[in-house]
Amino acid sequence: MRHRVFFILPFFVFLFSCDSNEEVIPEKEITPEKEVIPETKPTVFTPTKWTKGTGTIEDPYQIEIPEHLFYLSKIVNEAVPKTPESEVFLNKNFKIMNDLDLNNVLFAPIGKNRELPFFGNLDGNFKKISNLKIKTTNDPAGLFGNLQASIKNLSIINGSIEGTNFVGGFAGEATVRIENCSFEGTITGKNYIGGIVGYGAVTITNCSFNGNIQGEGEIGGIIGSIYGTTSQIKKCFNKGTIKGISTVGGIVGYKSDCAIEECYNIGNITASAQIAGGIIGWSTGGSNLNIPNYTSNCYNKGKILAQKYSAGIIGSQDSGQVYNCYNTGEISKLSEEYSNPIAKGYDYEFNLVDNCYYLNSSIILDPKIVLIRGISKDQNYMSTVSFVNDLNKNNLPKAWKQDKTPNINDGYPILSWQ
Repeated sequence: MRHRVFFILPFFVFLFSCDSNEEVIPEKEITPEKEVIPETKPTVFTPTKWTKGTGTIEDPYQIEIPEHLFYLSKIVNEAVPKTPESEVFLNKNFKIMNDLDLNNVLFAPIGKNRELPFFGNLDGNFKKISNLKIKTTNDPAGLFGNLQASIKNLSIINGSIEGTNFVGGFAGEATVRIENCSFEGTITGKNYIGGIVGYGAVTITNCSFNGNIQGEGEIGGIIGSIYGTTSQIKKCFNKGTIKGISTVGGIVGYKSDCAIEECYNIGNITASAQIAGGIIGWSTGGSNLNIPNYTSNCYNKGKILAQKYSAGIIGSQDSGQVYNCYNTGEISKLSEEYSNPIAKGYDYEFNLVDNCYYLNSSIILDPKIVLIRGISKDQNYMSTVSFVNDLNKNNLPKAWKQDKTPNINDGYPILSWQ
């Protein structure tokens, strides 16, 4: 019995020692797979000719994709200047069929210089061009550089245009008719800068700007500089911030011998040196009363800032008449010199302010203001039907109506088309 116990005991000791020395193999670590991020390639638009349309009014060329717009730019800009080839689209008609996203791909203005203008007509068909990006040192610059035809029914949103002189949202320089167009974005340059057009003899109707414009001289929310007895700006507005050194206006920077009608500004206007106006920076022209050199049925609500020559409607009025306008925007000055609630200037036959009003708290009058132009009213009166009737007394049909619910203008009168 003893021998048996003696034999069994070492056996168990042996087994125990074997178990305790067994090698433990760790589990293999599982490394998570790395996420593969696909490489983002820049968008490239290869200029591609449109396939539909013959270019007539009844059957216009159809711009259906961004590549068609890049093709139009390429063909116009590669024409031989001062030959029939540069007029390849003379009196031809185009129509945008879809919203176009240009994805901030650098775009060359159609008609990149004065020798290669665009002579066609474009119907935007109430479509939108988004993410238009232009950066150039060539003059002029815009969706169209030099435009010698017409544009209508088009919106540009999130646009970015950077040029030197003669820079505009739709055209840098133009002799055209533009209607039902709007631009939202930023525009920068030096001289002759506008939200719709930089410089030209044009008729612009039902157009607007919203965003930021930065330049040096002759800068406007709609056009930088306009001239010509047949030119006209009508039913346009600015909501953007406009900044320059001199001659800055909510609608027009500089105008000569033409009419501005039924427009308004609610954006802030700044000229770091001189001449800033809610509607027009500087108004000039001849002394012929048969020429429609006037500003009528306009209002300003934006803040006006300049060292001198700052006013609610026209910063500096050397010539032209102002009728049926009002200002409620603050006339804030770096100095009090030559400021005025309506327009700087002197009343005489060719430089007249008639039936114009201003909010009495919009300007702190200063002894340096030789002639206060306009009639002071308080906020309560300017919110009444009586004030609307005052503005309409020289109008047939009536240009003004009362601002009712939802009070889009804080109760002050609005234009009949708003």
